[in-house]
Amino acid sequence: MNGPANSNPSPGSNPPPRRRQSQPQIILPADGSGSPPVTSPQPPVISTTAASPTRPTLARVGPALSRPLGPQGRVHLSTLCLVILATFDLVTTLFWLHIGFGEGNPLFAAIAARFGGIGFAIAKLVFVFVPVGILEYARTKRPTTAEIGTWVAFLAYGFLYLKHLVNYFGASMNF
Repeated sequence: MNGPANSNPSPGSNPPPRRRQSQPQIILPADGSGSPPVTSPQPPVISTTAASPTRPTLARVGPALSRPLGPQGRVHLSTLCLVILATFDLVTTLFWLHIGFGEGNPLFAAIAARFGGIGFAIAKLVFVFVPVGILEYARTKRPTTAEIGTWVAFLAYGFLYLKHLVNYFGASMNF
């Protein structure tokens, strides 16, 4: 006897069903032109570990707004926008303080008066990066909420920055 004992089923029994493996199908041209065969594309794989379909995520609402950036996908666009705006605010404020303007925030005005430009810059960076760190930690627990919170912080910061620009320079501009 060669091979396994159950290799030849009896004529009256049904063989066990074979699992169909997912392999590309080869489609030959119907005209017999002899061109190389074309393989059909694989059907898309749908992951069952994705977010719950009952809970909306920003990935479904606005994939470009919640997409991570960077080589390993760790920096989100919202975080990058918030940090760039805060850095721009810091640089322009230091410039305006240097040419004689005052700081509009009483806390930072006192820091600038007591510790100078370097103390002001350190305080400003601490007051930006601590909340950003908290938002990034919250992103690990509640990513959608943290993403919305980061965009709200960015918009509020941008609104306040523009409001201060209008307050400082609005009187000298003739509209």
